[in-house]
Amino acid sequence: MDLERHAAREQASQWLAKLERGLRLEEGPALRKWLQPTAHRTAILEVARQRASPDVMALLSELIP
Repeated sequence: MDLERHAAREQASQWLAKLERGLRLEEGPALRKWLQPTAHRTAILEVARQRASPDVMALLSELIP
């Protein structure tokens, strides 16, 4: 796995943890900005498929059409 992909997956894991606990007000816009690159969207979906709750998967399906 290359370094960029590894970094994106690490960041995705951090975002998923925040989604599981509930985003703070300032985190919502930051997450939307982080999700702009295709590589980030791909990373969060890959990681989420392995361990995210159904609620987080539903939220991601709204954020990433």
